[in-house]
Amino acid sequence: MSTVKKAFKKLKDEVKTLEMCFSAVCAFGINLKYVPEIFMTYDLCYKAISKDSLAIQYVPTRHKTKELCFKAAFRYRSELFDVYNDYYGRNIRNKYHEEEYFESKTLLNFMPDILKDNIHYLLKRLYKVDISLEEKELFYNLMKNYQSFEEVPNNLKTPEICRIAVKYDGKDIKYVPEEKRDFDICTTAIIDKNAILQYIPNEHKTYENCFIAVISSGNELEYVPDELKTKELCYIAIRNDGYALEYVPESLKTFDLCSTAIKKYLYSMARKELLEYVPEALVPSIRNKYLTEE
Repeated sequence: MSTVKKAFKKLKDEVKTLEMCFSAVCAFGINLKYVPEIFMTYDLCYKAISKDSLAIQYVPTRHKTKELCFKAAFRYRSELFDVYNDYYGRNIRNKYHEEEYFESKTLLNFMPDILKDNIHYLLKRLYKVDISLEEKELFYNLMKNYQSFEEVPNNLKTPEICRIAVKYDGKDIKYVPEEKRDFDICTTAIIDKNAILQYIPNEHKTYENCFIAVISSGNELEYVPDELKTKELCYIAIRNDGYALEYVPESLKTFDLCSTAIKKYLYSMARKELLEYVPEALVPSIRNKYLTEE
C-alpha cells in the first residue's frame, strides 16, 4: 500500500485523472494532498476524510462544511478507540484518556472558525473528559455489584446514574427507563453511539441529533421523523450508506441523489438492488447511465 502512496505522489498532475485520484484517496486518505485542484471535488474530499481524518488539512475551505468537519472528528475517534472503555477500571488499555483528547484538538487547527466551538464541544463529549471524578466514583460504587448497566434494577437508575451511564457507553440508552430519557441523556447517547435513534423518543429527535446520527450511520435515516428529513440530511445519509435510499421520502429522490447512492456501488451487485428504491420515472435514466454494460 505504501507503494501506491509513493507512486501517486510522484505522478505529474497532467497525467492524473479523477478516477485515479479517487483510487488514490481510497487507498490513503492523506493522498488528498497530491490531488490537483481541478479534481478537488466535495465527494473526493469526503472519501479522503472517511479514510483518514487528518486529510482535513488538505481540504479546500469551500468544502469544509459542517458535515465534513463532523465526519473528520468522528473518524479520528474511530482511528484511536479500538478498546472498550471498561466500567470498572480493570487493567485494560483505555483509550479514553485526556491525552488523546488534547491530541485530537489539533483537528481544530484545520476547522473553519465558525465551526470550532461546535467541534470543540463534540470532542469533549467524544473523549469523555466531561466525566468528573465524583461521577466516576458514584458510578463505580454502583457498577461493582453488576456485570452491566442492563442488570441494574430500575429503582437504582436515577437520572444522574443514567446520565453517567450513557456518557460511558451511549448504547446503554436502551436500558434507561423511558420516563428518564430526557433531552440531555439522549443527546449524550447519540454523540457516543450514533446508531441508536430507535431508542430516542421523537420529542428529543432534533435536527442536530439526527444530523450526528446519520453522519456516522446512514441507515439511521430510517428512524428520523419525516418532518426532519431534509435534502441535506438525506444526502448525508446516502454518502455514508447508499442503502439509506430506502428511507428517503419519494419527494426528495432526485436523479442526482439516486445517482449518489448508485455510484457508491458501481462495482458490486448492490447497484442493481438499489434500483428497487429509485422512483420508477428515474429508473430508465439511472439504468442507462450506470448499468448500460448489462
